[in-house]
Formats: sequence, C-alpha cells, structure tokens
Amino acid sequence: MVQAQQDRREAASFRDPSGQIVIRDGAIIREVNPSGRPITNSSWKVGFMRHCALNGSISHTGNEDKNGLCLKPRQLDFISYPYE
Repeated sequence: MVQAQQDRREAASFRDPSGQIVIRDGAIIREVNPSGRPITNSSWKVGFMRHCALNGSISHTGNEDKNGLCLKPRQLDFISYPYE
C-alpha cells in the first residue's frame, strides 16, 4: 500500500503573514491563508499576475483544497556548483 506523504511546513516561511510554504509529496507549494486572499485576488484582477504569467516571468498552477488556495510554482531542478 502506498502511503501519502505528510505536508511539511518550511521553517523559513514563518514571517509570511498571509500564508506559508509547505513541501507536499516532494513539491514546493505556497498556501495562501484567508487573510492573504484579498491581496492575491486583487493582483490577478488588476492584471499584474496575468501579465507576468503571459510574459513568462512566473509559471505556476493554482487550485483550492482543504487548506485553501494553493499555488504550485514551476519546480526548478537542483543546481549544484561543487567547486564553490
């Protein structure tokens, strides 16, 4: 039987008043709290986020689940510079 991984909150996002970063099934997810929804929604309504998405500045998908609004950015490959 395959067991789902537990969400793990990223400790570095403790100062974010409108959400948090969690690692879910190996992917980095941005959860937006209800207090952060107006800011997120207004940035889409005024066109800022849409403009950034269309010109490739940001790339993420969004959905709502039991935790609220979840934004999943394009996952980047691990970059290692072993000589540094």
